[in-house]
Amino acid sequence: MLYQLRKLSSSEQEIMLKSPVWVSLLVACADQHLDEHEIETAKKIVHVKTFSEASDVRNLYTELDHNIDATVETESAAMPQDPKERIKYFEAKLAQLNDILPKLEHTYAVQFYKSLKNIALHIAKSEGGVLGIGNINDAEEHYLDLPMIQKP
Repeated sequence: MLYQLRKLSSSEQEIMLKSPVWVSLLVACADQHLDEHEIETAKKIVHVKTFSEASDVRNLYTELDHNIDATVETESAAMPQDPKERIKYFEAKLAQLNDILPKLEHTYAVQFYKSLKNIALHIAKSEGGVLGIGNINDAEEHYLDLPMIQKP
């Protein structure tokens, strides 16, 4: 596994690796409607972050990118069918980071947190709006700051 995550248990490493997908699915489901375009955007974002991230967080995205299709498919299949329960499900999954991020080197934890917020913004912007106006609805906007995750 990644050097930056070496202090974590294997289950904690797995949570870190899946968190970008959970953020994507949370924001995509925030409006009670899961759009395929948002799912494809999430996959593209992970791929782009393998070379666009300026920090060591890029290595996590490189690891995730190897199996992004399978990970998105598995995590999508595991989410509840009820739209409101989906939100609770992903909030609970992401809240697990509150116990994990303090175990990481502080700079890395901050970079990872900012990266997750960036994913949330890109997913929210990927659907709707006309000419870039009004493309983030209120439900999605609520999750842009990832309120279930304590800022490192």
